[in-house]
Amino acid sequence: MCRLERANMVTEQREQKITYTTMSVEQAQNFHATYDRALAEVMSDLGREYPAFIGNEPSTTARETFMSVSPADTRIPLGSFQECREREANAAVDAARAAYQTWSHTPWKERVTILRRN
Repeated sequence: MCRLERANMVTEQREQKITYTTMSVEQAQNFHATYDRALAEVMSDLGREYPAFIGNEPSTTARETFMSVSPADTRIPLGSFQECREREANAAVDAARAAYQTWSHTPWKERVTILRRN
């Protein structure tokens, strides 16, 4: 084995987290701890059933649900979702039309708050 090959050999593998930002070591450690907590929370919700929301109300259908999987790894189920059809689509359009006047006059910061609620 030549000297260059020995210098490039991997002797230890470590889990590395890659972030595309500039931060201090302390900031990076805090970021990774926060990220790990958030990831654990998300992972605990994977695969659960989600309702459709029409007019800000959760709704289920009598039809079977369908499973959505991660595009990055199709072995990971993201969730089970309601199969909506014409009736639900029409109800959603009616609800959107009814909300338009109020929503269109809502300040953007308030819209962000509404959309980010849990």
